Amino acid sequence: MPATRSSSRKTATRKAKAPTSSTRGRPRATTDIRSVRKQKLSSEAYLNSLPKPQVLHAPGKRRTLLVCGTGGEGQFGLGPDMTGEIKRPRLHSIIEQMVNDGQLGESGIECIAAGGMHSLLVDSLGQVWSFGINDSMALGRTTKGPDIDSDEAESTPGLVEGLIGFRAVSVTASDNLSLAVSDKGQLRAWGLFKAQEGFLGFGSTSSGPRKAAGIPQALHEFAKVPVCSVSCGENHVLALTCTGLVYAWGDGEYYQLGDRANGLRPEPLHLRNIVLIGTGYYTSFAVDKDGVVFAFGLNQMRQTGVSNDRGGEAEVIKAPTPIDALHPDQHNGARVIQISGGDHQTIFLLDNGEVWGCGRCDEGRLGLPQDHPEMLAIENSFQVAMEEQRVAMEEQREAESRLHESEAQNASPSASTSRHHGRPKTAPKVQEAVRDTRVAEPVRIPFRSPLVDNGSGSGQQPKIVSISAGSRYSLACDDAGIMYSWGEGTSCQLGLGPIDMAETPTAVLNTALRNYAVVELSAGGQHVLIR
Repeated sequence: MPATRSSSRKTATRKAKAPTSSTRGRPRATTDIRSVRKQKLSSEAYLNSLPKPQVLHAPGKRRTLLVCGTGGEGQFGLGPDMTGEIKRPRLHSIIEQMVNDGQLGESGIECIAAGGMHSLLVDSLGQVWSFGINDSMALGRTTKGPDIDSDEAESTPGLVEGLIGFRAVSVTASDNLSLAVSDKGQLRAWGLFKAQEGFLGFGSTSSGPRKAAGIPQALHEFAKVPVCSVSCGENHVLALTCTGLVYAWGDGEYYQLGDRANGLRPEPLHLRNIVLIGTGYYTSFAVDKDGVVFAFGLNQMRQTGVSNDRGGEAEVIKAPTPIDALHPDQHNGARVIQISGGDHQTIFLLDNGEVWGCGRCDEGRLGLPQDHPEMLAIENSFQVAMEEQRVAMEEQREAESRLHESEAQNASPSASTSRHHGRPKTAPKVQEAVRDTRVAEPVRIPFRSPLVDNGSGSGQQPKIVSISAGSRYSLACDDAGIMYSWGEGTSCQLGLGPIDMAETPTAVLNTALRNYAVVELSAGGQHVLIR
């Protein structure tokens, strides 16, 4: 929820001390002492560090890219002839050649982001590459012109324009918007937002709303506020500053911006000392320095994880509300370190390697087996409801039978009318039993590693190091570099060949992945990026 601008946008500083007597008479320093003090004080005031380039701990090895899913709009980046289905992870031949040629720096790919129908990469030189549909200018570069083949330009990797002197360390993408953060905490954005009713725009200026940004733009709200991370929902953005503040903007129809319906300008929320942010399609999350996880936004399928005691039965959570089930005290001190959500499900990664989830649980969306206690409880509730429905229907049939007998005994139309005037001729309709498909509060999602067996034949719980959620499916990778997928992936997003639904986390094992250790995954609308 927006805080007052006057208080929330100030970076904490200390009052400068007067020079001591021992410094008098010394030669004047050639460096401006005020700038030195400012640098020291600002770094001391930071709760969160400035983002840094990722360090590859395997000298001589380079990170490359693999893809799977459906690439009908060029989001694979494999050229205009490769826009169909890729049912299992495939090495990106163009990126692999660029890595081998040294075009992407010493370490290759550093960061990936899959949007609705476009893709972003950061290489080890800090350059940002893009490919996919550019109708909303989400590629950040020119792909149309008299001498440009638009299909070729959009469907092959190209450098994002206007980032000279900007060393990118991370990127993120929504349906139609792209953002990048530099090693100095600078933020750049391009593309636009769309709301449920259609076009929303990019931002606001003194002359009114700005329709779209074709190349990266600096946002003046962050001119003096270093940003350490950014997270995107379908059409909203959260930005975390180094001082622990959270800014939100975009489409806020479901309160994912706090108390604003829509906001094209970033505004700070009433949250302090935040160290981590995350988003679902229509939800927002923040974690403070004590490990408390806050959630707000759409809650129709209980995807925020907020308990009933805190108003979790509401269809929307209008203000940041703690998720009690994720408090470190409930996990022997373990804390949430990554959050990712789809349209109706959310998954949380803890620093002990466990993954927890809440929200919609049918079609494998939460990865819970049928014998999971939560699924058994849901099934038991459904069976109870079915029995109540059976009893109610039997009572209804008996009531209708008695009513018909009574009417037969009073064959006279006048008698029937008099006797039953003002009363229903049939019993009330029985309410149909409906199976609940929601897990209200986060529960642990079980994984089984294909590499280790504990003697029971069920395998061992691997330590998960990265997660990413798509609309109806989710992805993860463990510390051994194995990729897992689960949920509903009708566009081949699971990477499991002809399988389009996996009830539980399933290891993705194929020839292309055999020689690679997966370190990061990004779930897009219909495609998946694998690094």
